[in-house]
Amino acid sequence: MKASFASLEVSPTEQANAFPSEAGIRALMLAVLEDGIHSLRSRNSLVRAEAELWMTSRERRYVFSFAVICEALNLEPGAVRRSVIRVLAGKATGRRALKRSRPNVRHTGALQRSSARGKAL
Repeated sequence: MKASFASLEVSPTEQANAFPSEAGIRALMLAVLEDGIHSLRSRNSLVRAEAELWMTSRERRYVFSFAVICEALNLEPGAVRRSVIRVLAGKATGRRALKRSRPNVRHTGALQRSSARGKAL
């Protein structure tokens, strides 16, 4: 028995759900970038070394390579590298080196612990 896919109809809803949205892909790429940057401060030397290797690589063949992620997020990879190095070296200029990933979140004053003691961090 032969089957023909030409006669199959796909509803617009099924088409929309067939592939992840561009916003979802960008959010995932941003999460990968943030995780890589946070990994540079890891106490585990292997995690730190892998993050350094990933960030310094010029590789562009893989979707989640550092350069591809930066470019997909409209960031210049070299500028991101320099900013991260400057921040990790303690030479931050006082202005934001990187854009906030959640610009709608504002933190004012000391952060509070959620424990019963309520001591400020």
